[in-house]
Amino acid sequence: MKYEPRSALSNPGGFGVLPGAIPPAADLTTSDLRYQGAVLQHAFARRVRLELVSAGKKVSSFVRDFEGDRNLDAARVRRVLRGATSATIEDFAFWGAQFPGVWRDLGLVPQQIADLDARRAASGVGPPPPRG
Repeated sequence: MKYEPRSALSNPGGFGVLPGAIPPAADLTTSDLRYQGAVLQHAFARRVRLELVSAGKKVSSFVRDFEGDRNLDAARVRRVLRGATSATIEDFAFWGAQFPGVWRDLGLVPQQIADLDARRAASGVGPPPPRG
């Protein structure tokens, strides 16, 4: 059977929706890498969902603008966001490029964002407040 990240959580239905970390499924511990990966993807999925809502977009209308890009069909994105399939590095890169708060929430701040924040700080303007 194919692994689903949401299966590593005690509340699979809360994947990508509930705030914070969801405890591990009964057969896992917090040190299990499947659980740790699921928590990371859960946080990623939740932030992407919040960003889409904030932008007034649905998955299908948002990804339509990027048709032809690898792994960007709406059905697959929905599966990733609900934890039915694993996210890829490309998913993290794509969504972080669209919504920098995704990277920031996960502690994956690319150099461009760090440089922008440094310029803002140097000019006396702090980084924007977190969204969502």
